[in-house]
This record gives sequence, structure tokens and C-alpha cells, in this order.
Amino acid sequence: MPAWDRPWTVGLLAFGLLATVYGVFSLGGFPIAMQAFYTDQGLGTYTPAVSIGTITTVGAITLVFVWLVATAVSVRLLLRRRRAFFVPIIGGAVSLVVLFAFTIAALFSDPTLIEFLSRQ
Repeated sequence: MPAWDRPWTVGLLAFGLLATVYGVFSLGGFPIAMQAFYTDQGLGTYTPAVSIGTITTVGAITLVFVWLVATAVSVRLLLRRRRAFFVPIIGGAVSLVVLFAFTIAALFSDPTLIEFLSRQ
């Protein structure tokens, strides 16, 4: 294992933890962001769909799970003295896809937004 692998892996995992926390709070703040958008566009008051709480909660849990798996696999590889820097990178890519997927799911659950976008 190259000498640079361990510090890069740990650094990428630390960055991934910060990104995970940001993603969790972003999903949690979805209704506030949507209200700001509604206000900016003159759409009135945002009323979250019943499924928004579930979508954002499952999305947040999934983000944390992806980070935990990437961390566990990375530590296991490091303990075996094998190259591990690529694991947090893959985990970051998966987390990005997960965050976008759950954000899109939350956006598509809003009929007012869909109607507004179809008029544009």
C-alpha cells in the first residue's frame, strides 16, 4: 500500500462525513427551501405533500448508510494494508446520486410545482 493511501482515505472519509451532514440537513430543510421558492415565484404558501416527511427521512438515512458502508469498507481495506482511497470516492458518487434521486422524488410529489414548471 502506498504511503499516501491512508491519509487520502481518511481525508476523503472526513470530507464525506461533512458532505453527508450537509445532505441530511439539506433534505431536512426541503420544506423551507420550497417555501422560499414559492414566495419568490408568487405561488402562495407551500403545503408539503404527506409523503415529503417519509421521502426526506428515508433519503437522509440512506445517505448516512452509504457513508457508514464506505467507512467500514475503507477501514477494513486499510487494516488489511490494501489500497482504499477509491472507496470514499465511490461512496461520494453513490451519495450524490442518492441525494439527487430523493430531491427529485420530493420535487415531483408537488403538483403545484409540476403545474408551474409545465407552464414555463
